[in-house]
Amino acid sequence: MNSTAEPEIGGVLELACRHYVSGNLLEAQALFEQVLAADPTHLVSLQHLGFIAHQTGRSDAAIEFLGRAIAARPQLAETHYNLGLVLMEQNGAEAVTCFQRALMLRPDFAEARNNLAIALQDQGKIADAVAQLEHAIALRPDFAEAHNNFSVILLMQEKSIEAETQSRLALEIKPDYVEALNSLGNALKEQGRFDEALQQYQRALALKPDYAEPHSNIGLVLSLQGRLNEALSYCEKALMLKPDFAEASSVLESVLRELSETIADQ
Repeated sequence: MNSTAEPEIGGVLELACRHYVSGNLLEAQALFEQVLAADPTHLVSLQHLGFIAHQTGRSDAAIEFLGRAIAARPQLAETHYNLGLVLMEQNGAEAVTCFQRALMLRPDFAEARNNLAIALQDQGKIADAVAQLEHAIALRPDFAEAHNNFSVILLMQEKSIEAETQSRLALEIKPDYVEALNSLGNALKEQGRFDEALQQYQRALALKPDYAEPHSNIGLVLSLQGRLNEALSYCEKALMLKPDFAEASSVLESVLRELSETIADQ
């Protein structure tokens, strides 16, 4: 790119970034593409075009742009991390590799450790995931998302008391963290503390009414309490919000079976 073009490109880039921050993705995309036409290895434009492609459901394009950004500057940990985020939806093993590369370049990258833990968990490598979360929390004790993810894994290991502790730590850091409220509800449910669990699920729904998981979890707890008609309503709402929600479907089937058995016994 010649020096006379730099001021003009700088103005286009600034406007593109403003559009991106404002959520005007199509306008931002057109401007970043204009910068890229002048400089095919422009790192900021490649990265943002990758972000936009990912946000607009074009994962293959996102992978291509971020791959080009890595080729332009392979020593930048953040780009490897961003590519890992995109690949988590398509190829968990490749996502793990991207996060590991980011951590080789920047070992104190707590966000990369947190997402590496999620990818490892999806592969069933629970002990490795726990190690990454412990490291992420050691690096950033105020990392609410890592505490919550740790809670989820601890609950998978049937460690509900420890899971409760991690959820509460996440909520101390971020009181309106709906996923942590749901996780806390799950930990309390596993301890048989049903009324407390319901309270946490309802807090999550007050903040995010279209969050399907608490609806399903409330349905499960209500069914365990024998409140089948109420449970039915929550399960149906969960499936309305998330039609492919297997867990809610399972709870709904159980509730319907119990209701039919109750009617048959009358």
